[in-house]
Amino acid sequence: MPHVLAAEGGYQAFSLHGGEWAILAFSGFTALVAIAVGFFLRSSVLAYDQGTPKMIEIATAIQEGALAYLKRQFRTIVVVMIPLALVVFITSVEVTNTMIASGMRMTATVRNCRLRYAWAPSWIAVAISIIFGVP
Repeated sequence: MPHVLAAEGGYQAFSLHGGEWAILAFSGFTALVAIAVGFFLRSSVLAYDQGTPKMIEIATAIQEGALAYLKRQFRTIVVVMIPLALVVFITSVEVTNTMIASGMRMTATVRNCRLRYAWAPSWIAVAISIIFGVP
């Protein structure tokens, strides 16, 4: 496998066994029901009368304020999330060690754990080594 950043982002083979298929199907069905309920509730709310002109004026002012608030929130999120995403992408590691956690098979890896966590206090480096099985 060529050495690239974020190598774990590629396709990873997996298989579902027994009740896992039922859980997957139930989750998909539940999601579709939730979407249908959302459309039903939306159409029932939009069917109501908008109210008096004063009520429409107040609703418009509330919508403008809410939109301004959301724009500010998204601007703040972008300022935090883009640098965070870059840090996660740059410091990502290759998947190699197989561990069992919470009864599920999961794969996690650490390449050159000691060098990558050299900045950390020794107890954190020891904990990371124990968790990922890196000497």
